Amino acid sequence: MKGSVVVKHVNESGQAIKSSETVMSEEPVGTAYDVTGKKEATLTGTDGKTYRYKSTTGSPSGQVTEGTTVVTYVYEAVKGSVVVKIRQ
Repeated sequence: MKGSVVVKHVNESGQAIKSSETVMSEEPVGTAYDVTGKKEATLTGTDGKTYRYKSTTGSPSGQVTEGTTVVTYVYEAVKGSVVVKIRQ
C-alpha cells in the first residue's frame, strides 16, 4: 500500500493562492513526513495580493497513509492601512 502527501495554500474562501505541491508520491504506508517547513508566515499569492498565515487543516507531520493526505495552509489577506498625520 502506498500514499501521497500534498500541500495546498489557500485564502479564507478556499481559493488556491499558490500552486499545490506533491511533497511525497506513492510512498510506502508508514513513511514519516513533515511539511511544517512549507508553511509561510506571509506570501504573495498568484493574484498579487499579500497574505498572512492564519491556520492549518490536516496534519503537517505524521506517517503516510493509504491514498492522499492533504495539508492545507490557510492565509488571510493583509489589508493595507493609511496613516494621516496633520502638522501645523
